[in-house]
Order: sequence, then C-alpha cells, then structure tokens
Amino acid sequence: MSDQPDLQAVFPHEIEEIIFSFAVQTDWPSAKNLILVAKRVYQWLIPQIYEVVVFHRNRYPLDRPRSDSRNLVHHGKYVHHIMLYNGDPSETRLYNRPGVCLTWCPNAYDVALWLTPDQYDKTLVDQLLGRHLTHLSFSFNDFKSAAARYPGISPSISFLYVTHLELINTTPLDDLKELKEYFPALTHLAVKIGSGDQISRSPDILRTWNDQMQVLSWNIGQRMLGPTPVVLERSNYRIQADDPRIVILAYSRECVDAWYEDAAGGLGLWRVAEETITGYRGPNGTSGS
Repeated sequence: MSDQPDLQAVFPHEIEEIIFSFAVQTDWPSAKNLILVAKRVYQWLIPQIYEVVVFHRNRYPLDRPRSDSRNLVHHGKYVHHIMLYNGDPSETRLYNRPGVCLTWCPNAYDVALWLTPDQYDKTLVDQLLGRHLTHLSFSFNDFKSAAARYPGISPSISFLYVTHLELINTTPLDDLKELKEYFPALTHLAVKIGSGDQISRSPDILRTWNDQMQVLSWNIGQRMLGPTPVVLERSNYRIQADDPRIVILAYSRECVDAWYEDAAGGLGLWRVAEETITGYRGPNGTSGS
C-alpha cells in the first residue's frame, strides 16, 4: 500500500458553490444531475433554478429546466420573476390557478400575467395588490373588471411600487389620469400597438408622468423574430412628439423570449429600449452616436 497522501483536491464550500453555480448557468441541462451530487449542492442550485419561472406553451430558453406549478409549494419562495400563461397544462405546466401560484411566491416582484379574463379571481387580485411588485405585464382592463367585482379596491392601495409596466391585449388608453392613480411610480411604460391610433397619445402619456417617465415603448408582435427586440424607425409612425424617450419595438409574436431576456438580465424589451434612448443602439441595432 502506498504511503503517499491523498492528493484529491478539496475546495472550501464557498469555492464549490461558485463552481457549481457557474456550471448550471452555462449548462442548464446539467442542473437535474448536479442537484443530486450532494445536499449542499441541491441547496445552492435550487434558488437559481427557480429564480425565473415560465409557465408558457413556448419554452425559452429551450435548455432551461421546466417547472411544474405544483413544485412552487416547496420552491416558490425562491421565485423573483414569474410568467403565468393559461393554456393547455400539458404544454404550460400550469396546473394551479394563477392567484394560488402567487401565494406560493411571496418574494416575486416581476410578474407577467398573460391570462384570459376568467383567471382574474379574488385571490389573484388580492395577491397583486398585497405585494411590492416593481415589474408587471398584464391586461389592465381585465384587472379593473375583476377588481370591480370585489369591495374595498381603490387606487390608493394599488400598484404603488411598479416602475415598469407592460400593457398587453392592446389596452385602450382612454383615462390616463386613472392609469396614473393606479401606477403613480411609473418610469417605464410599454404598450402593445393595436388597430387604433393609440401611438398618437404619446405626448399625453409623457405629460401625465412628466419627467418621471424615462421610457415609452410601443410594441409590435411579429413572427420570425429572434429573442432580441428590433428597433423600428419612428418616421414610419405618426408620433406627434420629437421626444427621445419614445421607442418603437418589434419582437417575437409570442413575446416570451423577450420577457425572459429581461428577467435574466439580457437584451429584452426594457434594456433594448433604454440603450436605444441613451444612444447605444441605432434603428438597425447598430451603435448610435
């Protein structure tokens, strides 16, 4: 038997955590195997796996582990960004009502609700109003219709902390004063362009929030686009204001990829809009002056 000492490397747990975290971030398919290495590795990686969860029929990125909404009972406390889309559960893996899912995710501050109106029940309304959300993507009209069915809902207890708001389903902008009452802290607003000429309301929107508004993005869903939104020429649209805070973006019709990129710190809707405004990106995606 050799008298040589065991030369197997032994790393401090702090270094081990960095190594395993880097491994899972660069190779998501390995996550299901890495969490089985040891209990401490499981405890390090589960919060990373559940930081961003997407329940949508389209997966993005394709290599990221998919979540089952029922797992949120145990791991929802790690969720910071969550997208809820009520399609076929066999495709979305959303097996629970959206409001119930949010009760399991008390630390989520970035929420996307791409839902049909019937999903806005009292539990969901209470969850939306009872937490410090900073990022929200939803149908304002569906929320208002649901809130009207329940007593005690008023703008004074609404979305006081939301700075980034995306309005989906071509939400009409008939009452900007009301919208500001619900969202007094807005700095970033994105609106899906519909069949109407809503984009002409740009000056009114900017005046409503004054200098507080930093980004006003008009969005168009298009097929065959990648995850990074494309900046469109403003001159092709009727904008009655020469204001650098206005951006027009086109992105993948399903939009799930652009949402995920924002949640993961990549080139999603908000970052592309911000970099366009600050001059880093030109209309064709090239560097601006």
